[in-house]
Amino acid sequence: RIQKIDHVDSPYEAIWPGEYLPSWAKKDVNFDVPAGEEVCFVHVGKAGGSAVGCSLGFSLHCADTVRVKGVLPKKATNTFHKMVYDCHDRSAYFLFVVRDPIDRVRSAFNYERPDL
Repeated sequence: RIQKIDHVDSPYEAIWPGEYLPSWAKKDVNFDVPAGEEVCFVHVGKAGGSAVGCSLGFSLHCADTVRVKGVLPKKATNTFHKMVYDCHDRSAYFLFVVRDPIDRVRSAFNYERPDL
């Protein structure tokens, strides 16, 4: 059984002493996951990553997101988003959300240029 804990070690903070992990890259609730079972969530922009990240418990750009219950949200301990790489090299798994490349580019363009 996976137990709740107060804090998860941050590789980002270990690599960059004096820097702190942004609040959006942290989880509201952390769990003590054995090293061989950790999942690192890799956020890919304009591919549904914010919705998935929020449902896993990461803050990201969440409003009133439904938190998913189950094993995966507990084992997703760290995230990689934009310039913040907070994944352990020992992570057993990396979770990506992918999307059709043309749809992704179209979405990114519309996001950056909503006035066109």
